[in-house]
Amino acid sequence: MAATEASGPVTQDILIGQLRGLELFLWFVRAHLESSGGRLSTADATTDQAVAEQARRQPWAEGARCAGRALAARRPEG
Repeated sequence: MAATEASGPVTQDILIGQLRGLELFLWFVRAHLESSGGRLSTADATTDQAVAEQARRQPWAEGARCAGRALAARRPEG
């Protein structure tokens, strides 16, 4: 039995919705970090900090931050 099954279907539905949003955002970010050949522009980074620094230097980074804020604003209050 999964841990959320004990909590009920509403909890499961909330978690599934959050997961979908995270997967969509991951797809968005990865699509912008990949070259047309499929290589990640942050592939040579060895730490999370280095990945973040390299990603910040991407020309689309400000647009992604705006999109992230827009997604956060759409979250239901609870």
